[in-house]
Amino acid sequence: MTPDLARLTDEERARFWAKAEPEPNTGCWIWVGAINERGYGSFWFDGRSWRAPRLALELTSGQPIAKGHQACHRCDFPRCVNPDHLFPGTRSENQQDAARKGRQWAQRNLLEASRKMAEFNHRNPRRGEQSTSAKLTLTQVHEIRERYKRGGISQDALAAEYDVSQSQISFIILGQRWTAALAEAVPNA
Repeated sequence: MTPDLARLTDEERARFWAKAEPEPNTGCWIWVGAINERGYGSFWFDGRSWRAPRLALELTSGQPIAKGHQACHRCDFPRCVNPDHLFPGTRSENQQDAARKGRQWAQRNLLEASRKMAEFNHRNPRRGEQSTSAKLTLTQVHEIRERYKRGGISQDALAAEYDVSQSQISFIILGQRWTAALAEAVPNA
């Protein structure tokens, strides 16, 4: 199945690319969003989850990957979405490529990749709307706090409107969530 890229809005494209972090030593663009059970980046669009490398390749080429083909990695790193590191190929071609390079993604490769990603994530924490799990923008958080402060709207109504839980709204209002992002956004007096 191929995603209908015509339905991908500019906002969704920006959300997609915001989850790609360049890694200067390898040239990989490391996917910092959701990861599937096989270690590949995953992006929710058009009612389902898509592999991030496939979307990266299709977004940059402007063409869907042919039926029976997948996004293969020249760099052999499943979380990479750098289009220069990707090429379309069949599963058989991908396996032949792996064999030619002596790569079978054995446990040691996965452990090394996991170690490198843990170091990368520790050095580059994401907060507020930069967090890969953020459902709100900083502007929306400010709106929520101001609207609740003015009165006339319940936490449940705000939660429904912004598509988050009532407890998340409560945490925002009480200053228990988004504190770092809100503090950074406030200019020094």
